Parts: sequence; structure tokens; C-alpha cells
Amino acid sequence: MKSRKWIWMIVISLFLSRTAHADDVKPQTPNPELATADHLHRSGNFAAAAQKYAAILESEPKLVPAQAGLIRCLLLQQKVDEAFTTASSAVAAQPNSSALLAAMGDVEFRRAQMPEAETNYLKALKLDSKQVPAYIGYYRLYEAFSYYRRAYDALNVAHQIAPDDPEVQKLWFDRLPRRERIAAIESYLAGEHGDDAEQTAHLQQYLQYLRATIDKPVHACRLVSKVESTDITLEEPPPPVGATATIWPSS
Repeated sequence: MKSRKWIWMIVISLFLSRTAHADDVKPQTPNPELATADHLHRSGNFAAAAQKYAAILESEPKLVPAQAGLIRCLLLQQKVDEAFTTASSAVAAQPNSSALLAAMGDVEFRRAQMPEAETNYLKALKLDSKQVPAYIGYYRLYEAFSYYRRAYDALNVAHQIAPDDPEVQKLWFDRLPRRERIAAIESYLAGEHGDDAEQTAHLQQYLQYLRATIDKPVHACRLVSKVESTDITLEEPPPPVGATATIWPSS
């Protein structure tokens, strides 16, 4: 009798565990207001998107996608101090949110707080190894300090996770052969992207240049004068940002 009792207890326990798991993975009901705000964000209407995110947060103050969206829209409007206040409050309330930590890293990067930004990007990736904005943040951070190999590694991971992400696409252009780059930029400009008018115009000009020079031979670099000898002083490179060795979290 005791053995049968234990068997039933195990069966009930497994059933409850599976039921709880099913509840956890049940897809959330789409928020139409959030979808509208995201659309405004992707189309480059940052002011309207920020207002929409803020309105959503009045009724759902801890909705992470709306918080992260608002923070990034404030940054895109050059409202860095307001973005910092918003991000600090959001992270304090939800310190284990990967998306909010990545957004905080973006704010700190804009404030030139490089070690703090690196720390929050790493925290974000430890919580969620597929947090694409954190990899993008790492890319920009390491590009700024000329750690080009580390920057490429971060962007490469982001591209593997989300090759269709508009921000990843834009950063990936220079990694493509010229003809593929032209096609990729054309596709990017034809879809929704969160660039302002100036950035879009710059990209369109670059596309025109690529088209105009597609069939022209590459001109090799050469010295304009003869150099007999030169002296170069070699110095030890500075330590990594924040003296932190970056190891991408395993998925």
C-alpha cells in the first residue's frame, strides 16, 4: 500500500509540474498599444513613440518592453538625462530584467560611463544570452576603444541570433561584399527602420556611391614618396574597458 501511495504522489507531482510549466510558456496576450508604440519607434517617430510608451506605463508601470522602448526613444531624442532617470528607476524596481540592464548600458554609454555600461551589458547577457541589444552595446563600446576583434565577435553573435533585426542589419552592411551590400541597404531602406531623416539621407547617399562605383577597380594604396627608414615607438596597450575580460555567456 505504501509503495502505491508513493507512486500516486509522484504522478500528481509530475502533473502539477507540467501544468505549471505549461502556464509559464503560455504565450502572452499581445498588447495593441505596445505594438503601436513599437511601430512608431521602428518608423523613426521617436517623440510619438515615447509618448505612447509613457501612456502605457501609466497603467502598466512595470511593463519591461514599454520601459526599454521609452528609454531608447529618449536617447534617440538626445534626452540623455531623462533617459538616465527613467532607466535608473526601472532597473531599481526590476534589477533582474535583462532588457532593462541592456537599456541602462546604452544610457551609460551615452554618458561616457564605459565601465558601468560594460558591467550592465554583461549582467544582461548572464540573465539572457540572447539579449541582442546587449551585444549591440558591446559592439559600440569596443569600437569606441578600438577593440575591433571584440567588437566583431559581439556583432557576429547578434547577427547569428537576429539577422533580421534592423539595427543588426545596418551594422552588418560593411561585412558584406559590395554587391550584397547594395542589395542589403536597398532592402533595409525599403522596410521600417528607426533612423531619423539625417541618418536616412546619409545612408541613401552611401547607396548611390556604391552603385556608381560597383564596377570600378579597387585602387591599391601606395606611398607618395620614397621612405628609407622610420622609427616607431611601441607601447603596451591599455587594459580592457573596466579591466574586465569579456566571455560571452553560454546559451
